[in-house]
Amino acid sequence: MRVGHRDGEAGHFEHRQVGRVVARIAELRPSVPVTLVAHSTAGLAARAFAAANPSAVRGLITLGTPHLAGSPLPLLDADAATAVRTI
Repeated sequence: MRVGHRDGEAGHFEHRQVGRVVARIAELRPSVPVTLVAHSTAGLAARAFAAANPSAVRGLITLGTPHLAGSPLPLLDADAATAVRTI
């Protein structure tokens, strides 16, 4: 399932949409733990959902998500770059 956003209500809309996707997966496969994989700003919604519902998800993988509002820290600090690569 693809989780997207609508202008003006992106954060709230995406958080609810992530919840619906996780609930549907749990309904279809109740014994299978859910790992969320999200790209870009959908990763922010997935992270917020996972933080608010830790028992609903096993893990979270984000790709290209602006967690630090575009901070270049991993590009400027070798320890931060190593941490990002190993997560």
